[in-house]
Amino acid sequence: NSWFYLNPVSDGTRGAMKTGWLPTENGWYYLAPFSGGPKGAMKTGYQQVNGKWYYLDYTTGLLWTDRQVPDGRRADRDGVLQGR
Repeated sequence: NSWFYLNPVSDGTRGAMKTGWLPTENGWYYLAPFSGGPKGAMKTGYQQVNGKWYYLDYTTGLLWTDRQVPDGRRADRDGVLQGR
């Protein structure tokens, strides 16, 4: 099963599929662009985006920031994994 996000704004883009980084009040999510799964699907686990690695929680999809991820690396305040 995949989660998708449709833009709720009523400005003529209502229902538009969102892709890429999605900021929310709870944190950041990454939604698949044109490759790497169905367009707009919420990504989880280790993801490389524009040459940088991130860790997105396997259950919630939230970006981990400023903490250690399961493989021992540290995510900085922007979620970019450090080391290796």
